[in-house]
Amino acid sequence: MYLGIENAIRRVNDGGKLFIAIYNDQGFKSRVWWLVKWLYNCLPKPLNTIYAFSLSVLTNAINILKYSLMLKPMVAIEPLLNSRRKRGMSVFHDLIDWMGGFPYEYASYEVLSHYLQCRGFELIQGLPATSLGCHEQVFLRSEKELNT
Repeated sequence: MYLGIENAIRRVNDGGKLFIAIYNDQGFKSRVWWLVKWLYNCLPKPLNTIYAFSLSVLTNAINILKYSLMLKPMVAIEPLLNSRRKRGMSVFHDLIDWMGGFPYEYASYEVLSHYLQCRGFELIQGLPATSLGCHEQVFLRSEKELNT
């Protein structure tokens, strides 16, 4: 991830903008998701689809139970009833896209901000992820003073 960021940084001119979206570091959950995705990618083709589907059923069941205990079951059920997600994919294709996305790297909002500030960028706009999802940040590369 950091090599990719460095490669992107080199292509931003002075006064230019860098738009970045990086998965949120959720601590233990992020490490579990890393392991889940790694295992999916290690399995042979027929097994990885079964693995992804089984894990999806299990996590959705746990999520429904959790929200049912909080007397808000529709919070977990409503997204499952929606056949197309915001990304325009079916639930099945979204699941395979998510599971297959490896390497899976993540960082905290603050770490990303600090990393880019140390490289001459100023955060001008940002939306931190609150849980699963990506931090969205826009940085401005400072204009270096010209020596004339």
